[in-house]
Amino acid sequence: MPRQVEKKAFLFYASTLDILKELPEERQGKVAMALIEYGLDDYNYFGEFSGTLSIFQPLERILFRSVIYEIGVQKRRYYNKNLIRGAIETFQNVISTSYNLDTKTKDTYIGTINVLKEKYQYVMKHDERNIPDEINALLPEEISELFHKRYEVKCWKDYIKEMLEKRLENEPRNLSDDIKEIILDVVLQIRCTSSMQIRCA
Repeated sequence: MPRQVEKKAFLFYASTLDILKELPEERQGKVAMALIEYGLDDYNYFGEFSGTLSIFQPLERILFRSVIYEIGVQKRRYYNKNLIRGAIETFQNVISTSYNLDTKTKDTYIGTINVLKEKYQYVMKHDERNIPDEINALLPEEISELFHKRYEVKCWKDYIKEMLEKRLENEPRNLSDDIKEIILDVVLQIRCTSSMQIRCA
C-alpha cells in the first residue's frame, strides 16, 4: 500500500459495524480489512480510485457508499492539514536557517505563517476549498521549491487522469495518445461543470 505520511488512525463508526454484520460471514472480514486499509492509506484520497476497495462486490459498494465517502472526507481533511502544517514548517525552517534574510522578507514570511495557521484552524470536516492551490498561491518561489521537495501536492485532476489511464489499459481497441487526451479533456470538463463535489485533495 503506497504511503506518503504515516496516518495513524481514522474514525470507524458503530453504524459501519452494523452494516458489516448484514454481510455473509465469509465477506465480513475481507470488507472490514478493505475499509481499514483505505482509511489508513494516506496516498489515495478518493474512494473510487483506491485499489483496496476493488474487492467490493456491486451490492457492497452500494451498502458502503456513504461509509467510503465519510472516510474519504476524513482523509482529505487530514491531507489538507498536513499540507498546511508542512508549509508552515518550511517557512519556519527558512526563517531560522537563512541568516541573510532582510527584515521585510522575514516579516512577510511571518505574516504568511499567520495566514496559514488561520487556514489550519478552519479546515473543516466538509471543507470544499482547494487547499493545495491556496497554499501554492501563498508560497514565494524559493519557499515553493523547498516545500514541493518534501510534499507531493495532488489534485483531483491527477486522480481522474490516473483512473482514466487504468481504465483505458483494459480497452480492447488501440487508442492513440491523442484520443486518450481528448477523452481526458471531456471527462474533466464534465467534472468541472458538475457540482464540483471533488476538489483537490
